[in-house]
Amino acid sequence: MSFYRLLIFFFFILFNSSVFAQKPNSLLLQKVNIEELSGRNFTLSGKVLIEKFNHNSGVIPVAFNSTGTEILGKAIMDLSAMDKFFKPNEWTTFTLKGKIDKNSKELAVGFMYSGKCRMYFDDLELFVDSKKGNGKNILNNAGFEDGKLFPWFLSNKPDETQVKIDSERIFSGNQSFLIDNSSFKSFELGENSKAGRFKLINGVNLYYEIYGEGKPLVLLHGNNESISSFSQQVKVLSTQYKVIALDTRCHGQSSCNEESLSYELFAEDVNGLLEELNIDKAYILGWSDGGNTGLILAHQYPERVEKLAIMAAVLYNDDSSVDKKVNRNLQRKIEEMESQGISKTDINFRLTKLLLEESNLDAEYLNEIDLPVLVMAGQKDIVKFGHTKLIAENLPNSKLKIFKKVGHEAPLDIPDIFNKTILEFFNE
Repeated sequence: MSFYRLLIFFFFILFNSSVFAQKPNSLLLQKVNIEELSGRNFTLSGKVLIEKFNHNSGVIPVAFNSTGTEILGKAIMDLSAMDKFFKPNEWTTFTLKGKIDKNSKELAVGFMYSGKCRMYFDDLELFVDSKKGNGKNILNNAGFEDGKLFPWFLSNKPDETQVKIDSERIFSGNQSFLIDNSSFKSFELGENSKAGRFKLINGVNLYYEIYGEGKPLVLLHGNNESISSFSQQVKVLSTQYKVIALDTRCHGQSSCNEESLSYELFAEDVNGLLEELNIDKAYILGWSDGGNTGLILAHQYPERVEKLAIMAAVLYNDDSSVDKKVNRNLQRKIEEMESQGISKTDINFRLTKLLLEESNLDAEYLNEIDLPVLVMAGQKDIVKFGHTKLIAENLPNSKLKIFKKVGHEAPLDIPDIFNKTILEFFNE
């Protein structure tokens, strides 16, 4: 959803914010009697290995106050205590810290998961603080060594989901628990089996979904996001346009390779997709990184673009264009990943570097884009107003729109106003 959301949330919190808010939540839970432990701090942790996942899938540890058999859903978790970096296809420790409500007699703890993924769980632990320390693990069958699921249970399990006690991929002992959600059939934006398609473009499989009829309108999302970013736009825009929502390479369900990431490459991908779809000209809406791509697309392939609308785009990334805290946090994130031995080929590492090092355009670059461009940003955007104004002033045929009292997430925070602005511009 946002260009720099990964600065605010850890990797899986990012998944949680865009995924769990839109899809039914499935859970692996165990209920524990904690009546004598009420009011104390707890630590929940577990080993999780996730394979066959995409950007629209995720898993997080959860804890709920509970009464009897009814889960009330009052979360008591400190998400900032989660591990910072998820390593795909490796056992990763997920940790959650919180405080037991003073009136609680029972705690339901475990993991929430969503989307298409295949995951293994092992060595789950729940420790509650005491005067003598953390004490012992109060979960039963914590490593699934009993050969059965009980006393763990699954809540809201999709019909397509397969589960079993597994002995092939284990962290310790002889067994783990496998939840295979890779055949999950979804009609949600970003995973719509009816609207979704793949095209091989420039060496990668690009995933896109098509909605509505009319003139083509391509949606380009931000860094570390996916089609689902436009959850508040697609339904409205598709009433008047043929909306083509695209997962950028290395995002969502689109595949990735080792080629160096750049907005020029992303623009080349968009051009290639339009060519494959026999679309001569299209309207383009780009948000954040998608706006950067849109500017380059309009410059390099002007014959493909009818009109361009960009939200919070940048020409270059420095303290004059973006809130200086952003770049400090990005650099800190890179240093943390390097200190933890995260490979430079890791997609999260590559996407963070992309934010730091791109774009690299001069304002004069925009002088050659001679087509209608709507330049937008939020009044409280992390992209500075002076930079957004610079972009608008250097485009020969532009309009500037600043959304009051909102920031980078304007398409989600004020969807009615944002969508009306887009439609008025494209319909002129």
